[in-house]
Amino acid sequence: MPGLLLPRSYAAEELNRMQEARVDEEFHEAERWNRELKRIDRELSLVWVGEQPFSSQAAERFHIRKRVPGGLDGYIPLPPRPLGPWLLDTLREADMWDERVRGERRTREGKIEEAKRRALALEEEQSEDEARLAVRAAKRLRGDSGMQVRTDLKRAPQKGQPSPSRN
Repeated sequence: MPGLLLPRSYAAEELNRMQEARVDEEFHEAERWNRELKRIDRELSLVWVGEQPFSSQAAERFHIRKRVPGGLDGYIPLPPRPLGPWLLDTLREADMWDERVRGERRTREGKIEEAKRRALALEEEQSEDEARLAVRAAKRLRGDSGMQVRTDLKRAPQKGQPSPSRN
């Protein structure tokens, strides 16, 4: 049995309605989490940041804003996913007054530096190994050509010897 054909305008209207419902639900959820943020600090709020024309972060998404009277407000960008309890964890991880958070950040930065140092050492070791292999390969060549390019591979025939025929 063939399916029911609907005009494109009907499908577009339905998609628009679904998108609008999703956005309304997100903003309703944002209001709920905004109240939670106000309980922590009355200067905190969720704000929607649209696409920025000169920004490398073009995604529209929510940010946590910390109002700073007499100064620039601080913003913590949130990943583009549905709001939930993870929002409070993100806020806790950004709390630079907390000694535990600063210690974790120092530990993480130390691990990154150690990984960079190990990668650099490995790269140097691999470079040395490649050089050693090149020297060993050069020593296996006949004669004293060493690592020089040989140009005498096709020698001219000696006097009295016939030239090689090409078939």
